[in-house]
Amino acid sequence: MKSTLSYTVVSLLGRVISIPKGIIVGLVLLPSDFGLYNSIYLWFSYLTIVNIGLCTAGSRESAHYFGLEGEESKGVKIQNRAVSFDFLIMLVITVAFIIYSLQQPSLFLIACYVLVGVTYFLNQIGSYYERFNSARNKFVEIARANLVRNVVAPLLIMATIYYLKIYALFIVPIVALIVMLIYYGVKLPINFRFNFDRSGMGHLAYAGLFFGAVAMLSNLYYVVDRTFINMYLDNTVMGLYSFSMMFVMMIQTFLASFQGIFIDAINKNSSDGDYNLVIQKVMHYNRYLLFFTFLMIIVSQLGYYFVVEYFVKSYRESNSIFTILSTMMIFYAIFVIHSPVMASKLMRKENYLALIMLAGVVSAVIFNGIFVYLGWGGEGIALGTVISQAIMSVLTIIIVMKNYAGSFSPYFIKNYLIALFLIIYSGFFYYFATNHYPAGFITAYCISAVIGVLAVAQYYYKFNPFRLVFAEQP
Repeated sequence: MKSTLSYTVVSLLGRVISIPKGIIVGLVLLPSDFGLYNSIYLWFSYLTIVNIGLCTAGSRESAHYFGLEGEESKGVKIQNRAVSFDFLIMLVITVAFIIYSLQQPSLFLIACYVLVGVTYFLNQIGSYYERFNSARNKFVEIARANLVRNVVAPLLIMATIYYLKIYALFIVPIVALIVMLIYYGVKLPINFRFNFDRSGMGHLAYAGLFFGAVAMLSNLYYVVDRTFINMYLDNTVMGLYSFSMMFVMMIQTFLASFQGIFIDAINKNSSDGDYNLVIQKVMHYNRYLLFFTFLMIIVSQLGYYFVVEYFVKSYRESNSIFTILSTMMIFYAIFVIHSPVMASKLMRKENYLALIMLAGVVSAVIFNGIFVYLGWGGEGIALGTVISQAIMSVLTIIIVMKNYAGSFSPYFIKNYLIALFLIIYSGFFYYFATNHYPAGFITAYCISAVIGVLAVAQYYYKFNPFRLVFAEQP
């Protein structure tokens, strides 16, 4: 538990540092310049979509042997076969993208695209080290390696952005990855040797098929919004949208970091095969998570308003986008706490996650397409993303609660009543901010909302947000 906590803390620290990094980047780069960077760097996300799940399956299978005394060599063989074939695929993708990069119309674009290709190549190699060291339970050591990427890299960007401008965003990640790979090679070697022996590869490929499908759909889901902006809008909108998304991702990382706690609770209560007990635990944790998410969204909306209104004024128009996007986190919280149940030993519905992600991709394409057609710009893209996340959360909670012996409707209604109240609150905040109400009025509105949330938590939902007794049953 302590080792995984170190891993989580480094990830969270990186997101916290992204706040001043984002502000400094916003002070140096105009929205159009930041949008150009994100339009080019979008290709990094496209490249990572290709994932056949070999290394995921290989790490899961090799972890069994790494945990057995005298059997590590079997784990290394599985690791080497998985990495060797995956590396071949990654190398082909990298070479093809470099060839594409060299055909760009200007030297500036050629340089930027090539740097993206190099970043992809180094990042994939780093993922091999991280994945198979995780299989060896070396989470503390991995956390130290990730300090370079998640903490040092943002600090270097803040230090160099004034001098290198947009190039800093392309060059610094490569430098950080190189340093991280040197650390891995010296401190955390995985004894890799190329091994193209196809024995056992059929089993790995089959096992990795599901993991690859989920990973590809997940990565695809997270590029739908920016793809529509890149295709139908301009770099200024891309810059405004991406700037607001940086801060939304900090909240998302914070919520995702608690998923390990939920998984641990589920595993502890799944040994006796009592599905209803597990669901009761999930319902209990869910109360706290939703209310704390509500509070985080209120505070973040006010904080973002002050940042763009008084500090990074060139991104002032992104405030409406952030207000819409931040509401997505209430639906993400519902998804985060219920989705681990599907992968638990009691339910074994991992394949449903792939279908849910597919529904998210399809709905995002549909709603983003509709809102772009209506001319709603970046705000429409944000709204389409929120709706698709809401659909995924509804599907997740319905599937998980399907076999619950207790009453489902009150729980479902309470979840989405909270989401409805957040949407209403955000709607008024959107109106006040876009119509330039005084900052004091907006601050008072947010403080009143915080007090209201705490009061509702105490008197209507019957729990004290300041006293977290997680052993209690709902």
